[in-house]
Amino acid sequence: MYKYLSAFTLVCFLLFSCKKEQTQTNTQAANTTSKPSTINYYGLSVGSYWVYDIYLVDTLNNSTFEWQDSAWIRSDTVVRGNTYYILAGSTLDMPLDGPLRDSAGWLVNNSGLRMCNNTGDTSIFLTLVDTGMSVNTFAMSLYTSIIMVPAGAFTCFDAIGTCKIMAAKYPWPNPRYLNNYYANGVGLIFQTDFYFNSPNHLERRLVRYHIN
Repeated sequence: MYKYLSAFTLVCFLLFSCKKEQTQTNTQAANTTSKPSTINYYGLSVGSYWVYDIYLVDTLNNSTFEWQDSAWIRSDTVVRGNTYYILAGSTLDMPLDGPLRDSAGWLVNNSGLRMCNNTGDTSIFLTLVDTGMSVNTFAMSLYTSIIMVPAGAFTCFDAIGTCKIMAAKYPWPNPRYLNNYYANGVGLIFQTDFYFNSPNHLERRLVRYHIN
């Protein structure tokens, strides 16, 4: 079973996608330019969709195609006077449905839980504890990265989860990481997850998309 994509990582599948074969180029440069409107990073419009290829990647960076999945905004709803958008489709771990909206640069759900942001705030905004297993913290990267996927090459920011494994003598790198790369005008480009009992990890790579 997958290393349980945290609540944060699951919800963040809502966002965007774009064009070409995957080769992750982790070229980082300080993000000093003014940020586009946050709505551009979240495909919050009914009918928007994203299609992804899922790969299993071993410790030698060999990739094996596993399956293809998709996500789309199926409808919107008003909750306490705010318009939320309902994401449907599959993720690396489980089907996802949930009201989501942009709130002053933060992606939030209908409980007000913050998922990620484009505000420049790099402090830890979410901590999830799996008692006896791991402590998972989430924050936005200070830097942008150029990420290549089948849909193309994009300058992205990373909503990164740091997973500190509590098991004694854990045989693989510790902590492990969950990456969620978003691009302006597209959404979620590239995402990782991992198996708790394996050094291998999964990559979710954008193949095509449509933003209404």
